[in-house]
Amino acid sequence: MAVLPIYCYEHDILRRAADPIDLVDGKADDEVRKLAADMTETMAAFDGLGLAAPQVGVSRRLFILHQNLLPEAEEPRAFINPELELDGEPYIDREGCLSLPEIFGRVKRYSRVELRATGLEGEELKLELPMLAARAAQHEFDHLEGILFVDHLTKGQSMLVRGRLQQLAARTAQGWLRRLKDDTKK
Repeated sequence: MAVLPIYCYEHDILRRAADPIDLVDGKADDEVRKLAADMTETMAAFDGLGLAAPQVGVSRRLFILHQNLLPEAEEPRAFINPELELDGEPYIDREGCLSLPEIFGRVKRYSRVELRATGLEGEELKLELPMLAARAAQHEFDHLEGILFVDHLTKGQSMLVRGRLQQLAARTAQGWLRRLKDDTKK
């Protein structure tokens, strides 16, 4: 497994819809399994609650959620070709993103979701997720659609973070990728 670099605002891979994953005999192939393992390690290394494949430069419909968000999970779980059904009341809470370091905003999300996806072994996954888990699933699903949490900010909030977003976009335009502090490769 490897810790992958994280692609940041406004890299073009974060702004397009990700491609579906073709399963082999209903299961993930070795390439998808390796990607999921690397994404899990990357999410842990950056202290994330979730991570979508476009954030590591792969335009595929896959995301990982931290085990603390999932009922009875002992380790992070991969969700292939996920679908969400939004439910519950909308509520506003603080949100951040590994692709937008040190930028936060208050985003409206639904309080519950039904998450349907395929697991790495081809199992059908269907989970009812509340509150923070629902927020994380919506956030990661947005990444698969080319949407970032800052796209949901009000005009006032957008103005507050505009300068930091412009600085981050300029670094990204120069080829910068977010890496662990001890990784000096560019």
